[in-house]
Amino acid sequence: MIGRPLSAEEAAGLWAAWTPAEVAERMAGVSAPWYVAAGWALDLFTGGDAREHSDLEIGIPRERFDEVAAAFPGFEWDVVPGHPWLERISAT
Repeated sequence: MIGRPLSAEEAAGLWAAWTPAEVAERMAGVSAPWYVAAGWALDLFTGGDAREHSDLEIGIPRERFDEVAAAFPGFEWDVVPGHPWLERISAT
């Protein structure tokens, strides 16, 4: 699954980043394990508020994606395939 490009106007009109608490509430009925990743994860770990967050990333097991996606009908997902951290990064 791949998300679709949005215009700046479309994105501004639709976007409101969730907090980790909001995600936890929405995931309450999902039995798949999940975790908060990236910037929010660092703030939760340090107990700080380093910056304002314009998004929130979660990690889930690939084999449980359908279960998680079913809990969010009508949402589009950006799914990172494979193991991007194992791919060689070429110098530019």
